[in-house]
Amino acid sequence: MPSQTIPPEAEFTLLKKNLRDNKVRSGVRYRCALATLGQVHFPDSGENQEAWICNLSRRGIGLNLNQALKVDTTLIIKLKSSVNNKAIKVPARVIHATPEADGTWRIGCELGEPLTAEMLDELL
Repeated sequence: MPSQTIPPEAEFTLLKKNLRDNKVRSGVRYRCALATLGQVHFPDSGENQEAWICNLSRRGIGLNLNQALKVDTTLIIKLKSSVNNKAIKVPARVIHATPEADGTWRIGCELGEPLTAEMLDELL
């Protein structure tokens, strides 16, 4: 008897259902403009790296890097205000690193302190 395969849509639906028990994001995420560039600073090594900022919320940030980062890595992310061109530095902690189809990594971070509504408006 041939084995029955599950269509990809069903696999993703089942996966999503199983992930619901995990911590679910509590805030609304906003997509950043295309080509929003930020800088990631690694306090432990003193290294800096550019990153594409994908989305932002009061408590988190999603970015793309060329490499994976370990969960719980501490970072300082430098973002530029679209209002006054001022640099805003926010401490963050890596929550996940997920491979993307293009070979980059989507890095999800929890911010050390929530952004104020004014800061969020400035950055979007």
